[in-house]
Amino acid sequence: MKTAGGLAQILLKPPSALNSGASFGALPPQSREQRLAKLQQSEALLQTNADETGERYTWRRRAVGTIGNLVGGVVITAVGENGAAVLSTLLGLGIHEATIWTQPASTARDLEDYRNGRWVGQAARSNRWRVVASPGGASLHMRF
Repeated sequence: MKTAGGLAQILLKPPSALNSGASFGALPPQSREQRLAKLQQSEALLQTNADETGERYTWRRRAVGTIGNLVGGVVITAVGENGAAVLSTLLGLGIHEATIWTQPASTARDLEDYRNGRWVGQAARSNRWRVVASPGGASLHMRF
């Protein structure tokens, strides 16, 4: 149940930064007005991504995951499976932390660099990796 709740949260509300490239690429840059609209939308995407990145480190985010895992452990203990409860709780807490730390993290820096005229975009950066949850498991995406 805990796993289903965590996975549902990831799948139903993935970080916006994961799809920003597709959103940006779909905007037509033909006329001057369209290019200005694309620039405005791109700036809004940068701001949204930076805001979401800041939210992932909040006490509320950690409290929800911690409380959910502890409640799950109590429920499993109530059924009489003490060993499974400890293992489930510890694994759940570890996975919750891994989820927080593997989400896109450079978006706040991207926004700051853009505002200061230093932004070079994703392509100029070196090695990148991320863990992506998917139905039935997870995958590691790496870019060199």
